[in-house]
Amino acid sequence: MELKHVSLKYLIIAVGISGIFYAVQIPLLQDTAIVFTEAVISGISIAALLFFLEIIWKYSRFHHFPYLQKLFVYIALAFLFVFCWFISECFFLYIFLPADFLWKDFYPFLPLRLFILLLLYMLSLSFFRKEPKENIPEVDAEAQEKKRNSQIKEAYSVKDPDLERIAVKNGTQVDIIPVTEIIYLQAEGDYVRIVSSKGKFLKEQTMKSFENTLPPEKFIRIHRSYIVNVEFISQIELYNKQTQLLRLKDNTTLKVSSNGYKALKVALQL
Repeated sequence: MELKHVSLKYLIIAVGISGIFYAVQIPLLQDTAIVFTEAVISGISIAALLFFLEIIWKYSRFHHFPYLQKLFVYIALAFLFVFCWFISECFFLYIFLPADFLWKDFYPFLPLRLFILLLLYMLSLSFFRKEPKENIPEVDAEAQEKKRNSQIKEAYSVKDPDLERIAVKNGTQVDIIPVTEIIYLQAEGDYVRIVSSKGKFLKEQTMKSFENTLPPEKFIRIHRSYIVNVEFISQIELYNKQTQLLRLKDNTTLKVSSNGYKALKVALQL
């Protein structure tokens, strides 16, 4: 059933795009058959590209990237999107249109096509891209605040010095990372990226398990995506009224959630 819905959606997109291109070009080009063929080819090729773009948005992890890196990826995908459309368009027009077809007749429409293409790309960013959101239930704020503070104090009153090192499999070898050398941990989907003085490592484990096993007096969950070693904290900066940024000694900046800031205040005795 889901496959039928996807097929119907992209069939409607292909028909809609074909109709737009046909309506724009038919007043200026009198050969109805050529205009119709070209519009159908454009509609099908763009719908196919949007289908692959939706898959990329669905299964990518771009939401973990820093802002500038994320922006670079989106711009690169836009260029790739336009390039693939142009190549496929020329290829199928060359196959299906007659040999005496004058390509120069379509040159005036190229800027308009590029505008429509980039507009569809921007719409795909809004409709297809999936980013995780935190759903915070609305409950008694004062009661929840007391409960959260109690949990934080209880967590930091317990010492767990047992975990001294972490083993990470790296191809045919195993890297041993001393806990004292870990700077911070970052969620990467089903993996956790461990950033240490020795380098960066990827381990298939959950952030929750690290939060429960790392020494709580040293490692703080400042965000659902970050656990940081307090020994490497340089300063806490105000980002906006409700958000802070944590600057580490290696000049890395990490976003701090409201709960993470409360945990920092308790751990650092602010």
